Amino acid sequence: RAVGNRRMEATGLDVVAGWAIDDGRADEALAMLRQALRMHREMNLPEQMLDGLSRMARAHAAADRHVISLRLLAAALALYELMGLNVPGHVALRNERIVPTLRRVLDAEAFARISEEGRQLNLEQAVDMALAESG
Repeated sequence: RAVGNRRMEATGLDVVAGWAIDDGRADEALAMLRQALRMHREMNLPEQMLDGLSRMARAHAAADRHVISLRLLAAALALYELMGLNVPGHVALRNERIVPTLRRVLDAEAFARISEEGRQLNLEQAVDMALAESG
């Protein structure tokens, strides 16, 4: 913050949020991730917003909020494809770690339905959902 670089501040929030998830503090992480996502939106950085959706999916999964986790994850993956963007390796790895948990706790029908709901969201809708979701 002292430097005044909003992009660096948002990236720092993303990193610290990851540590909070690792420490079992998913709700604290979500607060930081929401703040970072708002900043990325204000700066009109769609790739960072997609990364933020994936980060939030991880935090929600860690907090056993599997429906919102899957919806955000499915939205992010569909939007990467729609925008013609490759999913960065670190994002793909994060996502690959989330999916088995989601498949284990959601039955196949629910997984398919929730995934489809997420895939139908545009970026603005997905970000709005992520920012509005309080758990």
